[in-house]
Formats: sequence, C-alpha cells, structure tokens
Amino acid sequence: MDEAGSDAMNRNPKQSLLRRAAGCVAIAGAAALAGCANSKEAAKPPVAAAAAPADNTELRMLCEADQTDRQNVTDADWHEVSKRDVAREARVREMLAEGTVNTGADYYHAALICQHSMELGGIQLAHELSMISGALGDMRGRWLMAASYDRLLNRLDQPQRFGTQYRQKGNEPMSLGEISPGVTDAMRKAINVPTLEEAKAREEEMRRMFAKPEVK
Repeated sequence: MDEAGSDAMNRNPKQSLLRRAAGCVAIAGAAALAGCANSKEAAKPPVAAAAAPADNTELRMLCEADQTDRQNVTDADWHEVSKRDVAREARVREMLAEGTVNTGADYYHAALICQHSMELGGIQLAHELSMISGALGDMRGRWLMAASYDRLLNRLDQPQRFGTQYRQKGNEPMSLGEISPGVTDAMRKAINVPTLEEAKAREEEMRRMFAKPEVK
C-alpha cells in the first residue's frame, strides 16, 4: 500500500474497517454459494446402472424342444426331427439379426440348436456362439466350444480333438470317434469336458441309448 492510502486509512479508520468487513462478507457469501452448489451436486441421486438384459424366453423354449426331440427318437422319426431342426436354426439366425440374442444363456441355447445343423456353416456358427456364451460366463458354453469344434472336425473328415463325439455307422454299435493326440485331460477339465477315460467309459451307455434292433 502507498503512503497516500496509508494516510487515508489513518485519517478514517472506521471507513477502513467497514471496507474490510464488507470484503469479508463478500468472500464468505461467495464461499457459502459455492458450498450450496456443491451440496446440491452431492445431493443428486447416483445414475442407476443399466439393467442386465433378460434371457430370451422364446430361444430357451426352442432349445428345450430341440432336446425333447432327441429323447427316445427312432430312425423313422429323424426325418421329421430334421425338418424341425432346420426351422429352429432359421429362427435362431433371425434372432441374431434382430439383436435379441444377448445373454450367456441366450448364446448357449442358440449354439446348441445350431450344433444340430445339417450344414457345415451351421456347426461353424454353433462353435462361434458357444465361444461367446463361455466368454459371457455361461459354463455350459465352455463344454459346447469343444463339442462344436469336434463336430466341425468330424464333418471335415478329420479326427476330433477333445473326445466329445460318438459315431455310429450302419448297424455297428455306437463308439467314441477317432481322437487325434495333443489335447490333455487338464485342457479338457479347464472347459468342463470329461477326461478321455470318462469319455470311453460313457461309450457303453451311448451304445445302449442308440442300440438298433436286430434284423431277423
């Protein structure tokens, strides 16, 4: 402060005190307003997280129908089952285009339906869908990743890798398909696939399930 200002303050101390008091009030008022603004911001309710999408009911029901079709089926029934398989796969593709396949369960149900496709492209799609299902946390999708990969290899006349596929030629009994070496039981367990010993033990059960009556 210069000498003139100092002299003015000395000559009129009351006026100087009033000025200082007014300045303090202004500062306090500004602080109070800022505090109110901050409290209003703090009082705002938190933005709610977007609700997780629900499982697709129609897709689940299609998958259940797919599995029901495969219970106690006879050779004579397979023609009709195959026609329903084609219709179910077509509906899955429509749902994918519509964007109504969203959850891990949705992708699993879609993959299981496409796993029964008669076309190579359908099984390829099943493998892709099962990978997404597993990535979204559906443990069933992990097993189906291996099963769809094995089936894809079988359709390409290649040995399977994980040992999930059983085959039946003509009137021969059901048997575990050829398996190429390289996949370990630790790798199988990592994606919920039975060990090779467990897969071979299930061979007898599969033979009973798919036994064909003897032709006399």
